[in-house]
Parts: sequence; C-alpha cells; structure tokens
Amino acid sequence: MKKLLLAGLVGLTVSLIAGCASSGNHSIKNETQESIDSKLVKGKTTKEEVKLIFGNPGATTYNSETGEQWIYTLANTQIKGTTLIPFYGLFDGGADSQVKQLIVIFKDGVVDKYILSDSAIETKSGLLN
Repeated sequence: MKKLLLAGLVGLTVSLIAGCASSGNHSIKNETQESIDSKLVKGKTTKEEVKLIFGNPGATTYNSETGEQWIYTLANTQIKGTTLIPFYGLFDGGADSQVKQLIVIFKDGVVDKYILSDSAIETKSGLLN
C-alpha cells in the first residue's frame, strides 16, 4: 500500500511540475482555415489590414518571383514528465510541441496567397532515444 501511495505521489508531483511554454504570435492561437478565409480576401486585403488583424509578423521575406511574405508562428511546448525524473530523465525524456504557422504572400501591397498549417512535433531526449 505504501509503495502504491508513493508511486501515486511521484506521478502527481511529476504531473504538476512538468512545464509548458508558448512563444510566438498569440493572435493566431484560435485561428482555423475557415476563420482565416473569412478575414483575408485574395486581391483585396491590404498589408495594413493584415497588420491590424494579426499584428506584426514574426518574420518577413522577399522573393522576386513570389513577392513579400509575412510569417506568423505560434509554438506551444509541453515537457514530458519523464524528463524531470532524477536519473531516469537521462535515459528517456523529451517534449511535445504544437506549431501553428500562417504565411501571407503579398503582391502589389495586397494579399495574393496565404496558408495556415498546424503541426504536431515530438522531441525525444535521453540516451535511449
């Protein structure tokens, strides 16, 4: 019984201290393809309007063929509880991340194309991985 109680306490402790973090542009957190479709109109929505909706992009690029691109990214990461277990974490640990990215391509100052992606990423750490 004591071992079961101890195991339960260890599991609860690990669950409570297992951290999570987010970084990037939180304005895209709740966006879906449908919500983006309702906000961005190809050939009509301007850079200023995009900036009002989503704020400043995290990155901008320019390509002479495709035009200017604004990139909005949001990453949420949760550390696996096993990573925090003393000694065991050296062998088996990691984190799970969810990365959402919106890329808006402009031509002549208005939206030409856009794509929203949402990807799950698993990071493994430790000697067993």
